[in-house]
Parts: sequence; structure tokens; C-alpha cells
Amino acid sequence: MSRALLTSVLMALSGAYILLSILLGPLWALVAMLGGYLLLNITWTYYLAVMKLADSLRADKLTPVGKANAYVLIALGGVPYVLFNWIVGTVLFLELPRIRKVRIGRWSVRVPEPQFTRRCQWHIRYGSGWRKELAEWCCHHLLDPFEEGGHC
Repeated sequence: MSRALLTSVLMALSGAYILLSILLGPLWALVAMLGGYLLLNITWTYYLAVMKLADSLRADKLTPVGKANAYVLIALGGVPYVLFNWIVGTVLFLELPRIRKVRIGRWSVRVPEPQFTRRCQWHIRYGSGWRKELAEWCCHHLLDPFEEGGHC
């Protein structure tokens, strides 16, 4: 991790703590920051489980009971993943998630991007500076080692 990236991340976390301290008070700000770290670990554990389940589904190694449980885990596990992108991803990148259009039947709805991976992919392709470097770091150290051919 480069010095500029580390400085930027520490500044973002410090700024988030200061803002939360003003809004919530110092103790609750610390609780919120620890909650963000806990959300990071829950989300990462979920990601690792889903990658293993996806490999097993592709190789057709799961029994019908295993498949049913895998689909339930994937469906329910999406909640912390979205929350991670919307909360922790916003603090890390100092930006709100990008808005995208989703078609539901005849309607077109604008929603915030739910996936942290997509945020990282966008910054790797089109970003520059510390955000691009942070996205590359997250992909290289947290996501890519656990999927064949890389995740991002």
C-alpha cells in the first residue's frame, strides 16, 4: 500500500470519526466505526462462502439439499453486502454509490449501486489517483485471491 493511499484512507476514517463524533458523540462514533469494521468482516466471510458455493455449484458437487441451502445463503447474505457498499464503501471512497437504472417490468427505477465489487471495478477502469489505488488494493488483497482468474 503506497503512502499516499494509506494517508487518504486514514484521512477518510478520521473524517468519518470526527463527523460521527459531532453527530453522535465520541463513544457512539467509536461504536459506529467498530460496527463498520465488524460489517467488513461479516461481508468478507460471506464473500468467501459464496465463492466456495459458486465453485461447488459450477462443478455440480452439491446435493439438492445443499443447493437449496446455498441459494438461501446467497439470497440472505446479500443484505450485509449491500450495506457494506453503501456504508463502509462510501466512507472509504468518500463518495456515494453511483446511481444506476434498473428495469422492473415496464418501470425504470434509479437505485444506488448495491455491489462493492462494481464500485472497485469502476474505479480500476475509469478512476484515477487514490481511489483507483484503493480499489486495486481491495481487489488484490481481499477479493481476487479467492476466485479463479481474479474477481475484479
